[in-house]
Amino acid sequence: MATEFSNNNATIALENEGDNNVNVGVQNWRALRADWNKRPDDWKPKPKKKIDKDKLMEEITKGGSLSERVPLTVFIRALNEIWETDGVI
Repeated sequence: MATEFSNNNATIALENEGDNNVNVGVQNWRALRADWNKRPDDWKPKPKKKIDKDKLMEEITKGGSLSERVPLTVFIRALNEIWETDGVI
């Protein structure tokens, strides 16, 4: 026997299994999430690229665009170091 509860935003379907109520939406979400998170057997993470800190600092201080993509955390650390050196922070 299924029971539905709803408000203006969502409908929650509960199935009654004996004395326990089962939230069907959560079960469906967990199944979809498990499928989404599966990785192929031959999957390997990409190796992290080594970034030359001196080159990055030079490119930031010169202005313009960077020669390669830089992770945001590395870029922020470099900016903080430049600002601390300049006395901004």
